Amino acid sequence: QYLWLLENTHTLTNASALRVDLRARRADRPEQASLIWTNDWLLNSSLKFTGVLLGHWQFGSGANPGTRLEVRYSLNYTLENGHRLAFEGFSDIGDVSEQSGLSRQRHSVGMLYSASVGKSRVHIGYLNGLTQTTPEHTFRLWLEYSL
Repeated sequence: QYLWLLENTHTLTNASALRVDLRARRADRPEQASLIWTNDWLLNSSLKFTGVLLGHWQFGSGANPGTRLEVRYSLNYTLENGHRLAFEGFSDIGDVSEQSGLSRQRHSVGMLYSASVGKSRVHIGYLNGLTQTTPEHTFRLWLEYSL
């Protein structure tokens, strides 16, 4: 993984970054390279919009040709106690050369609550699938720990 923080040259952009990921996988799964662009817009001191655009390319045995595209976005509201509420969306557009309709794409939206607990942060979320190929309900729980 390699990350570049881009210089802020736009008044509407508060933070922007490009990241390159290379994944080596076991068994019969192909390797993957990804280019990820992330951008944050601070709307006010408590409200931030984040957009993420991901392009994926597979290579090696069993690789799918072409470019796979994903979009992620979130609107985060920070509460006075440092906890956060967010509306999130995830879209897997699929292979850009196929230009597949919604029936083959995966889209979900939902809410996330995040709270600080000492040096850790707890995230609890729910996603609702919007298309037939997306799981109807996804519950998420994870712990983030700072070293």
